[in-house]
Amino acid sequence: MKIKQLSIFVVVLAVLSAITWLIKRPSPPPGLDPRTGQALITRDILAAARSITLSKDNQEVTLTATEEGGNWLVSDYYDFPVDFEKLSGLAKNIRNAKIIRLVTRSPERMKRLALGKTAITIDTGGAIPAVNLNVGKTSDNGNRFIQFGDEDKAYLADLSLYLDANPKNWAQSRLIEFESSDVTRLEVGFPDSVESLIVARSDATATWEVESGQDNGGVKSSKVTSLINRFTNLRYTDTDNVDSEELMSALGHARRVSIELFDGTAYSIDIGRQPAPPAPPPEESPSEDPAAEPPPRPKPGPVYVFIESNRGDAQVNELMVRRSFKISEYTFTSLPADPQALLDPVPEPGVGVEAIENVVIETESLPTDTSAEVAP
Repeated sequence: MKIKQLSIFVVVLAVLSAITWLIKRPSPPPGLDPRTGQALITRDILAAARSITLSKDNQEVTLTATEEGGNWLVSDYYDFPVDFEKLSGLAKNIRNAKIIRLVTRSPERMKRLALGKTAITIDTGGAIPAVNLNVGKTSDNGNRFIQFGDEDKAYLADLSLYLDANPKNWAQSRLIEFESSDVTRLEVGFPDSVESLIVARSDATATWEVESGQDNGGVKSSKVTSLINRFTNLRYTDTDNVDSEELMSALGHARRVSIELFDGTAYSIDIGRQPAPPAPPPEESPSEDPAAEPPPRPKPGPVYVFIESNRGDAQVNELMVRRSFKISEYTFTSLPADPQALLDPVPEPGVGVEAIENVVIETESLPTDTSAEVAP
C-alpha cells in the first residue's frame, strides 16, 4: 500500500472513531449543568456595566457610571464619587469567580441556603441583558451559594465576597491628596490673632526657610513635615448641611492652613469647631449627696473643614458647595499652638569663633618669659 493511501485510510478511521464516540458518548452525570465551570459573570457584562446595585439586610446602594465613562458615583449618597479602589476590589472578586456545580433544584433546599437576602444587580443600559444574582450563605469551604434571578436552581460558586450595602461606605472619603515632597510653601494661622507663620523651600531637598517675620534659629523640618502629613490624605468622617448651625459656629472659630505645591496647586484649609459651652455653676444644696458624681462637662462640637483650591476644575471645590464635612478631632487639636512649635529658638549671645581666634592670636603675641632658662 502506498504511503498516500495509508494516510487517507488513517484519517478516515479517525473521523469514523470521532463520529462513533459522539453517538455513543455517555450522558452527563446528574447535577451537571451547562454553567458548571463557567465564569459567574462574563467580562463583557462587567465592561458594559452602567450601574451596580447591592442590597443586604434591608440596605441598598446603587453605584452609577457617569455618561463620560470612567467615573462612578454613589447615587444614594449625594452623588459623591465612588471609592474606586473598593469598587475595583468588588469587580475583581466577581470577575474571578466560577461556578463550581449545580447544588439543587428543590425549592425547600433553596430556602435553607438563605438566597434572596443579599443581591447584586448589574445593569448594562440595554447593551447586554442585566444580571441579577441572589447571593446565599457561605459554604463550609468558604464558597457562596448563588441563584440567577428567579430561576429554580441554586449553584455553588468560588466567590469570595463581603458585600457592603451602606451607601456612605462607598463614597470616596478622601478630600485632597498629595505628597509631602510636593509642598513648596506652608502658611499656618494661630489663635488669638498671632501672626501667621510662613515657611517655604525651592525644591523637595532644600532647607525650609521662614518668610514671615518671626525671629528664629531655623525651622524644625521634622515638625513641618509632620504637620503637612496630616493633610496629604485628608478624609472626612461624616457630612452635614452647608448651612448647619454647628458649621457656622465652627468656621467662626476656625484656623487656616494654606498649602502650595510645586506644580502651582494651592489649598486654603479652614479647620474649626464650636467651643464647648461654659459649665453650669455647681448647685449648693444641703441635701446634696457629697458622694454623687458631678454632671459631665459640656463638650465642644465636631470639627469641620472647609477647603478651597485655586484650580477651577478641582473636585473638592464642587464638593464644598454641596455638603459640609466633618473630620477627625486630632487633625484640629494637634495643630501647633504658636509659631515657636515649628521653629528653633534664636541662639543666645555668647563667645563666637572669631572671639576665640582673637584670644589665641593675642596669646601668641605675648613676650616669652625666659627667666626660668638655665645658663649653660
